[in-house]
Amino acid sequence: YSWVVVVIAAVMALSSGARFYFISIIGERVLTDLRRAVFDHLLTHLPDSHWPASLSALISAGARLDPATGRTFAERFGRRIHAFYGASETGGIAYDASPDPDADVATVGTPLPGVTMTFRAVDEALEGSGRIHVRGPAVSSGYAGADAEPSEAFSDGGFLTGDLGRIDAGGRLILTGRVSGFVNVAGRK
Repeated sequence: YSWVVVVIAAVMALSSGARFYFISIIGERVLTDLRRAVFDHLLTHLPDSHWPASLSALISAGARLDPATGRTFAERFGRRIHAFYGASETGGIAYDASPDPDADVATVGTPLPGVTMTFRAVDEALEGSGRIHVRGPAVSSGYAGADAEPSEAFSDGGFLTGDLGRIDAGGRLILTGRVSGFVNVAGRK
């Protein structure tokens, strides 16, 4: 029930003009469940004719948004939930800035300015996909701390993520999987 209270409070705050910043130190499953709860609550409790004027942008980050939720939201409210993709080691990687509510919800957008990606072949990747290697002005050179061991992920002037993906014909990044089922959040997997 505590999640319901959080969702209701968030929706009420957003509809009255508040700004909502979500900083997560929780696991991907919990974040995905919370995101689904917020968007599902809006879908089931907000009348079609009463979209809060102050709520001008919806951004999903931290874990993949269910494409069905994105499509349903666009159909019902004519508003697109934009995707933002990044990592602690790289900062922002890609953003879906498309205003078109009918745009493909499977993409996480185009690379941000100054960010380049290459794709490394791995056995786990679907045909046409590869492990994402990111270079850009915000990419870290390694992990901090005296006891931090050098990581193979920091190579060739960039960072090798644990994500698999490909670029579509429109130049947008599509995530196709992960090398590992684990996501590192605040040092925990």
